[in-house]
Amino acid sequence: MRYLLLFGTVAALAVGQILFKLASRNLNGGAWGFLFSPVFILALAVYGVATLAWIFALRQWPLTIAYPANALAIVIVLVCGVLFFGESLNQLQILGLVAILGGLALLGLA
Repeated sequence: MRYLLLFGTVAALAVGQILFKLASRNLNGGAWGFLFSPVFILALAVYGVATLAWIFALRQWPLTIAYPANALAIVIVLVCGVLFFGESLNQLQILGLVAILGGLALLGLA
């Protein structure tokens, strides 16, 4: 259950970011039109659930393990940006992703 809380939080954070990206594309109603977008409201709800899950995860994991695990959300969101939004990564960004994953692997070994 503790792994589900930790990695569920990471997944929810990534999903929330992707939903925020989708909501940002809603230009109906001007610059602030996204505020009443169902996608934006869903993103807020997902973030709310992620926050609750995070609190419960912190009850079961040391902060020194739980917080670095959130870096996986960065990797997931960047990959989704490439796959679903047609964004591209340059060599420096790819190196950064490798560094994040390497750092997580080192933290996991500790």
